[in-house]
Amino acid sequence: MTKILIGEDDEQFRFIYEELLTREGYEITFAGDGLEALDKLKAQTFDLIITDIKMPRMDGLTFIAELQRSDFYREIPFLVCSSDVVAHEKGFRFVSKTDMASKLVSEIEKIFRNE
Repeated sequence: MTKILIGEDDEQFRFIYEELLTREGYEITFAGDGLEALDKLKAQTFDLIITDIKMPRMDGLTFIAELQRSDFYREIPFLVCSSDVVAHEKGFRFVSKTDMASKLVSEIEKIFRNE
């Protein structure tokens, strides 16, 4: 089963992720911020990371920078799903939260097809 780590602090969006992704057969694990996500990465392996930008303690941009500095974690593909377009402006693979229901699964499929 494909395992996805999701950095998201908003319970409503966690529910949406769970509905969309478990229906597609993905195993998901949530982290409430970048620090918690880094801890979860140390404990298990994931096939994909999805992160929000605005989170407490460690935001998504700082979390992404930590991933990119690591020889091990930088190999894990990531997707930013946020209402903050700064990630899109920085050139990261991005899905707006307003388009989440219609575009998230197809964007994940593109990542796994290396598109």
